[in-house]
Amino acid sequence: NGNRNRCPLACHHGKLLESSHDAKCRALQSTTTRWGRFLQANNAKPKSADTQRSALLELIPSAALAYDGESDSFYFNRLAAAWFGVKPSAGPFKRSELSFHVTKVDEQFPLRNDKTPWQRTWNREPIEDIEVVLNVADQAPRFIVCNSRWNAGSEHSAPIAIVAMVDISHIRKEYQTLVDAHTHMHVILEGTDAGTWKWNVQTGEAIFNERWAQMLGYSLKELQPTSINTWIKLAHPDDV
Repeated sequence: NGNRNRCPLACHHGKLLESSHDAKCRALQSTTTRWGRFLQANNAKPKSADTQRSALLELIPSAALAYDGESDSFYFNRLAAAWFGVKPSAGPFKRSELSFHVTKVDEQFPLRNDKTPWQRTWNREPIEDIEVVLNVADQAPRFIVCNSRWNAGSEHSAPIAIVAMVDISHIRKEYQTLVDAHTHMHVILEGTDAGTWKWNVQTGEAIFNERWAQMLGYSLKELQPTSINTWIKLAHPDDV
């Protein structure tokens, strides 16, 4: 299932990611076509598969890697090379030469190789907005959203799995800050046994907690359905 581990931030905060994430995904989808046109226009065959793959990756405006499942080798563009802690190179990097592991969000155990975005892509499984955490020696954990494309190859190229990656670590940090603040406020309200109500002026939605209803001699169920009119009806005339 291509939706496993799909990034909730990409799903629910699309406007936030649109300017960078969506544009890079569109670029990934057109990369192989653009590369084919480049070869035709120049009537040239790359000197080697390594040269071709490196040139292909540099067409992608985000961090990107190409994975060869036959040899368990990686190719990186310049940005991805920095993320994976290696120097940019046209040649492949064997998995055994790289010091990294990936995990699911909020989990510590490394993913099995067959669960990684690149291996899943190599196995012809579509990858769309899959979020993982990239852990590289001497670097902070990096939250990345992956999208991929399987390149079946041609007379000039071998099959390859291409994975484009967007760093959303800053978005994750902001999101976690909001979650922590919400949790902190919830603990305070529960600890003080406070009655609370929220009113969305734009939509008209009003939300009351059970304690608010109890303070007025009701259960929340007795007041359902609630709206801002619930507050108005129960308010003292001098307060309206």
